Parts: sequence; C-alpha cells; structure tokens
Amino acid sequence: MKLAGKTDVGRVRQENQDDYRAGELPGGAVWALVCDGMGGAKGGREASQGACNVIEQVFQEQYAQCGAGQEGAFLKKALISANRYVFNKAAHEESLAGMGTTAVCALVRGGEATLCHAGDSRAYLYRDGKLAQLTHDHSYVQELVDCGTITVEEAEHHPQKNIITRALGVDYRLDPEFTSVGAGYLWYISPNMDAVPELANLNLRRAITFALDRDSITNDVLKDGSSPAYTAVPAQFATGPDGSDFSADQTKFAEFCAYDADKAKEYYEQAKSELGKDSFTFNMVVDADDAPQKVAQVVKEQLETTLAGFTLNLTVEPKKQRVQDMQDGNFEIGLTRWGPDYADPMTYLGMWVTGNSNNYGLWSDADYDAIIDECTTGDLCTDPEGRWAALYEAEQIVLEQAVIFPLYGQCNAEMVSSAVTGVAFHPVALNRVYKNAAKSE
Repeated sequence: MKLAGKTDVGRVRQENQDDYRAGELPGGAVWALVCDGMGGAKGGREASQGACNVIEQVFQEQYAQCGAGQEGAFLKKALISANRYVFNKAAHEESLAGMGTTAVCALVRGGEATLCHAGDSRAYLYRDGKLAQLTHDHSYVQELVDCGTITVEEAEHHPQKNIITRALGVDYRLDPEFTSVGAGYLWYISPNMDAVPELANLNLRRAITFALDRDSITNDVLKDGSSPAYTAVPAQFATGPDGSDFSADQTKFAEFCAYDADKAKEYYEQAKSELGKDSFTFNMVVDADDAPQKVAQVVKEQLETTLAGFTLNLTVEPKKQRVQDMQDGNFEIGLTRWGPDYADPMTYLGMWVTGNSNNYGLWSDADYDAIIDECTTGDLCTDPEGRWAALYEAEQIVLEQAVIFPLYGQCNAEMVSSAVTGVAFHPVALNRVYKNAAKSE
C-alpha cells in the first residue's frame, strides 16, 4: 500500500494548525492520522502536534497487543490518550486554554479499514474516480441536517458551521476517568423587564425560556462537564439540613422551566396577541470570551428557529463593560453568570430582591421580598427545615415569573483515577479536600 501526505495553510489563516502522521506496521498493516487544531495559532498547533505525537506513540508501543477484531477498541484507546494529553495541557497552561483538535485515524490490515474520529475531519474512499465520505461529522450543523432542520446545501453556508460537537482536548467525556464536578457558577439570561415593554410580558418571557434547549448547549457546545440548569440555584452547590443537594431535582419546576418547543410556541402566540405584534427584535449583550460567544450563537439559533419572527442580535463586550451596562440598565437581554460567595442558596436568591444591584431586570415582587426577609432576619433563621422549604417557594416564584432563563451550571472536568477514592470537591473555599483520600492497589 502506498502512503502519502500533504498539508496546506489555506487561504484564511497565516499559521498552519494541521498535522498528520502515517506509517507501516507488522504484517503488512498501515495506519494514517490527520488532526486539525483550533484555539488560536499557538494553541491549534500545540493541540494537533501533541495529539499526533501521542497517537503515534500508542501505535509504536502498544500495537503489538492489538489482536484480531480489536482494531476499533485500539483506535479509541489511542484517541482517548490524546484527548487526555491535550485536555490536561490546556487546563494547566493559561495561554493554551480552550485549545483542541479534530482527529481522524485509520488502521488498515487484513484487507479492511477501521476508522475512529472526533470532529469534522473526514475520511473518504476514492474509487472509480469518485470520492465517498466514510465518516459522519461531529458538528452542530450536521446535527441540524440530521434532524431535518436545514438542508445539506444550507449547511455549507450556515453561520455556525464552525461549531464542532466533539474534539480532542475539549470534551472530557471521551475519557472514563474524567468526572464532572460543580463549580458553583450559574450561567443565565436576564431580560430587562423594566426598560423593554415587550419583555415585561410574561408570556413572551415564558416562550423564550421554553424555547431554550439547554442539553444541546452543554452537550454539543461546551462539552466541559457543565450541566443544563432548570433551577435558579445550580446543582452540586448547596447542601440542606438532611444532607441532600438543594438543586438535585432539576425537574422540580418543569412546569415553569424546561425545553418544550410546542409550549414555547403556544406562549409566543399568546404574547403576540397581547402585544399586538407579529415580530420582535432584541439585542443581547455577551462577554468577549470564547465560550459565552459560542453559547450566545446557539441561543440565537434556537430562539429564531422556534419562534417565527423573533430576531436576536448579539453585542459582544468586554466582561467589565457588559456587567456595567447591565447594572446601569443599559441593555435589553444579557447573557451573564453569578459565582457563589458562600455555599447557601441565598447567594443566588438574594439577587432578585427589589433594589439589589444584581437584579438587572429591576423585577420586584412583594411576596418574594417577604420570603427572603424571613429567611435572612426572621424566625426562619433558626428553623433550618422551614427555611429550606421557604427558599424553594422563593425559587418557584423566580421561575414561574420567568425572571431569569437559567442555562447551565458551570462544572469542572476532573480526572480521578479509578484507583483513588475519598477526594472531596467543593464549589467554594477549598475546592479539593484530600483528608479521606485513599488509593487501592
């Protein structure tokens, strides 16, 4: 078999972030690999070259143990090893944060080719003068094509065609020894109900929150262990009097916060009737960081697809400016987050009290304020169980009134060997406690 390889920088970038390897193996077998890096010039090169180096090393050192019928498992193991290398390097070097790489690897032996890939780098079969694609892209637009939302032709020019849903170094789930640990941060969308009359309409706000596919955002865009949020307090954050997670049940308020396109359309029709309008255009401010911008693009896509006549324009700002604009009320819709000061639901629920500087939409509800007062300075301060129940009542009001649209609880992907037990993770103060850690033989 003949092996050949060539790469070109292309017409857009000045730096080539591609890399490839190929080689012969015992018994007449051959292998080939292509990686396409991402994450800036430095990060992209580092990711693709690092992944190629690791996979090449796996072939050199472990191919002898690849028995008949084990080709697929061997390739998966090689890509998982590369994923672990790139993920760890990106996590520990700030200049490489966010880097990753696609990969497509082929092992040919015994007249058969076995493929394994991540991302939108492709393998083709060339036969009789024609190319046939063998791999299926892991990309956002491919998923839209698969479910019939757009055509193949539309995918070629789709504004989100660069969003891939799987890659080495950015998706911890490729490795079974990575686990998702809550970081305490809640990302959510805040509508300015005070300054924008249309957003003061409850049915329009409910239409928006039911049109958001949070699972798609966490699984297909973030891929960092973050979990979809349907509550105003994130999961894996606060522990109650009985030792349970305050937000473990993410379906507790499904009547008011869930993904349901049909229900979103029903609320939308009611809003249009009440407001006497058939279309709406809003502007959403978003931080000038990679992850928020990607999330914002998908939010825009989801809302504009589900709600006919709804347009969401995006304004990218440095975080400091975005926060200032939202605190000044100089916004329509904002994508924002809150990090905890202490491990109690009040660090979140206290934000929506009348007059709080983080109550960006200037929402006000006397019943809500009374509950929060009772939980902070009233009799419930000395009644842990009663306070816990009251905080749930307050949270229900926030979600029932669609004061915010929760998106996801930020999580960290932590690698813990299957031989290690007893490591405790906390979203505030000491993030890791090794007091009870133990390693089995």
